[in-house]
Amino acid sequence: MLLCQLHGASPLFAQHTKHLNREISQFEQKKVRSRLPYVADLTARQVKVVLAGDNSMADLLLKNSIEKGWYITSYEYCSYREFEKIKSDTNYYFLMRINKFVSKNNSSDYMEYLTFFKGSEKTTDQLENLCELISLPMYSNNDTEGRIFTYLPAYINIIQKYIQQLSDGERLPIVGKEPVASRPDPSKRVLFVRSDFGYDVQEEDLNEMFMGKAVITSEEEVEKALENSREDCLVSLIVAPSEIPSSGKAYCYKMLISTDTYELYYFAKHNLRCNKNRGFLKKDIRKMSSRYR
Repeated sequence: MLLCQLHGASPLFAQHTKHLNREISQFEQKKVRSRLPYVADLTARQVKVVLAGDNSMADLLLKNSIEKGWYITSYEYCSYREFEKIKSDTNYYFLMRINKFVSKNNSSDYMEYLTFFKGSEKTTDQLENLCELISLPMYSNNDTEGRIFTYLPAYINIIQKYIQQLSDGERLPIVGKEPVASRPDPSKRVLFVRSDFGYDVQEEDLNEMFMGKAVITSEEEVEKALENSREDCLVSLIVAPSEIPSSGKAYCYKMLISTDTYELYYFAKHNLRCNKNRGFLKKDIRKMSSRYR
């Protein structure tokens, strides 16, 4: 009898439950949004590009990439001294190369990132608690190759696309969230550098998985593809220390970037402490090639 009564009342009960769930969902969204930084003014604000002012290769190439490719807001160069005075001002947004230490006990183990963030009263002298909106890895302390500099124009565009998505409300400004990549486009050819693999890859297997759209080539060929904005092409990039730091903790970042539109088509990372392979793992290749089959 009780079962029949419950069954007979189920439409009303379901309607009430649906309404209650909607109220709970709206409440949770309000809670989440209340913790998000205010970025509606983003594209109307001037961005402070913080430079070391030491005429280093990194500074010069970042400045060149900004002058050629920054379009989404007005910008102004800023010294470290000026940054220290205004870093807590929420009226400013900053683009800056930042070292993140992998160990609190060893300042020689770090990874450098190109980071876009909003001024915050919580920012410490050690640049902790940043209101970080997007951060892309550049190189580790023991990286002497300088390969990343070829990718700087693409990094600038990836950051600006993310800024536009935040401004348009397409993405929530979640502090510290990993970059979000587009899905690999199966019409694009993929150029891999052999040293970007964390295992002994066979070119025949790679060719089969990507339906003839993937090749293993040299760093020089990838650089040419980026510099010439080659159409319908993706190139690989690995950012990771060449050696596991003394702290035993480090990440390997794995990316695919388009050479004509400078968009991020794949982004993942793994912990080198748990998996000592530096480069794309088999699961990365399976994931990105699934769009081609």
